[in-house]
Amino acid sequence: MVCVGCLDPDLRKLNRDCSTPTRQSEHLLYCLYISGKNKRLFGSQDEWQLWGGDVQTAFLQGKQEGRDEDLYMRPPRDQITRLAGTFKASLFLIKGNVYGLANAPRTWGLEVHKRLVGFGFRQHSLDSQMYYYIDKLPGDDKATLVCAMICYVDDFLLAYNSRFDKQPVLKLFSWGSQAELSTDNSLDFKGKEIRLKFDEAQSEYYLSFTQTKFIEALEVPKIKGKGEETLQPADLPDYRSVSGSLQWVSGQTRPDVAATISLCSKGSKATYKDLSLMCDAIKFLKQTKDEGFNMYPTSIDGNTILVSYADSSWANAEGFASQHGSLVLFSDARVTEQVRHGTLVDWKSGRSSRVCRSTLAAEAVAADASVDRSVYLNYMLSELIQQKPAFQISTTDLLRSIHVTDCKSLYDCISSMNPNTSEKRVIIDIRSIQQHIGRQEIHWVPTHLMFCDCLTKISMMQDFQKWLQKPWIKLRDAPG
Repeated sequence: MVCVGCLDPDLRKLNRDCSTPTRQSEHLLYCLYISGKNKRLFGSQDEWQLWGGDVQTAFLQGKQEGRDEDLYMRPPRDQITRLAGTFKASLFLIKGNVYGLANAPRTWGLEVHKRLVGFGFRQHSLDSQMYYYIDKLPGDDKATLVCAMICYVDDFLLAYNSRFDKQPVLKLFSWGSQAELSTDNSLDFKGKEIRLKFDEAQSEYYLSFTQTKFIEALEVPKIKGKGEETLQPADLPDYRSVSGSLQWVSGQTRPDVAATISLCSKGSKATYKDLSLMCDAIKFLKQTKDEGFNMYPTSIDGNTILVSYADSSWANAEGFASQHGSLVLFSDARVTEQVRHGTLVDWKSGRSSRVCRSTLAAEAVAADASVDRSVYLNYMLSELIQQKPAFQISTTDLLRSIHVTDCKSLYDCISSMNPNTSEKRVIIDIRSIQQHIGRQEIHWVPTHLMFCDCLTKISMMQDFQKWLQKPWIKLRDAPG
């Protein structure tokens, strides 16, 4: 049964605020799991597991809030209910949650919070849909993180220490489908396939993320116009459909097509060339449908290093805006001296919010945005390590962060106490970067090692896709 929520008398004043976990939280959970699976989490030899499940009848759970008067429902009066003899009364008082109500997701979310916090979980201070559990396991000297969870409406992901008993947690809800990730059993979450694989050469487990089913279902529309001609109104639905599909897949598993969708998204000003380029991206996705991105393990502890990359293509987007690219990875303390794995946690491809007057200005804006994303992830992970809210963590207690650029002039400015540039707005961006990146933590690399260059140009999908299969970082011109 579903109520007609638009007839709710309290519709205008209901609090409908209900969040979903960020991609950063989701990827952080995967990082914790794959690090723990390889016994590299917090220096412990404990192995971690990943479990996923969906709650039954989620929107029938919880209690109404914020109503001045009781809410009543007029029951359905169709032939089936008459023959079944159900809903015999003319009105029913709604005491809990009901499908169709505008505040049903919020009511359910508050119920989840109440149960998890009542059990002993802590809500992450930077993402209300991420919860974690601190406990001292038998034989341990001190309490540590033993379980982390994200809630996406009624879908849950649980990463936990194998010595932690998850059954009392699972008893908090009634579950529909549920599964434990293994090399023989994959998980589906938010429309993507998550697989655990074993790298024989490296003797380690890693995660594979794909959207094979979604990509197989994509259709390539027939292009009826040519080149720079503006799309006809009849072709806009195809354009919007392709654009929406690419935006979804590029944000979940395929950052290699992120630049295409960003540069070709022009609304009613889009041309047939833009539609053609997006169709080419779909064709590329179909050719590589089983290749998303892989997450290799990094040791997560107080020595973990966050590596941010930023690149910009000056004035190559609509309206002379500059296209920016950003990557954030986790790595270990040896990354500044050797070629190392990078655990990809975050990416972004987008246009600058202002027209930049020079390449330096565009690179500075991109770097500032990338460092900002890295700092956010630093606080997220540091809260789990230090077991206190992020806002209580001082900048001196954060994990080490380094930034990588292929712009020599930007490198010189960031590593200088007094940046030498006539563009005053650039100095503001540089000072913002310097708040979190010390002069010794800025690294210059040649363009062929600037991996997020692929997030600023359409023509580099294949190169980027190859790197995404096993992300690596090289900051020094040295063997290995």
